[in-house]
Amino acid sequence: MESNAAEHYSALVARWLTGPACITWVSGAGVEKVAEILGADISSSSPMSWLDAQFERYDEDCESVLIGEAGAWVIALEPNGWEGSLPEQLNSLSKNGKALNLYWDGPVRNEFRYSVNGQLTMDFNRSTSGGAVQGIPFPDTLDDSWKISALVLAEQLTGVRVGHEWMESEHLRFILSAGEEED
Repeated sequence: MESNAAEHYSALVARWLTGPACITWVSGAGVEKVAEILGADISSSSPMSWLDAQFERYDEDCESVLIGEAGAWVIALEPNGWEGSLPEQLNSLSKNGKALNLYWDGPVRNEFRYSVNGQLTMDFNRSTSGGAVQGIPFPDTLDDSWKISALVLAEQLTGVRVGHEWMESEHLRFILSAGEEED
């Protein structure tokens, strides 16, 4: 694994990606198309940062997705969500290009999927990755190493480095579904 990339994503994970989340990279579709495929209410778009989207998720129980451009790719980031990790969603997102997804929910449940032109071409998780994928080691330790390796692989496949600037910037937040209110 390229040490510079591993160091970069180690710092990114430590600062921005500590809780459960789902991140999806898409080529061949714009922001609104990605939102539509993920089941978002297009009229609910609002400029928001990742930190604000996380606060909204946990403080208001609002399931949402933050979507923004990164080079020729669109990135969709769901705080404590999973829509982009569903194989049928990923295949739809990649219908005219490519889509890949990294999903994590705690240290044990980590998944990576890659779809090209509507077909799933790569699908593995923490328990099935076993050693290395495309030359990148995927350790089975219960820390952030697997997630960091998956981010390095995503960069290798997309050519896009997700950085602190992207995480700090405002992108469009779309509501996926409103949490049910308790009586």
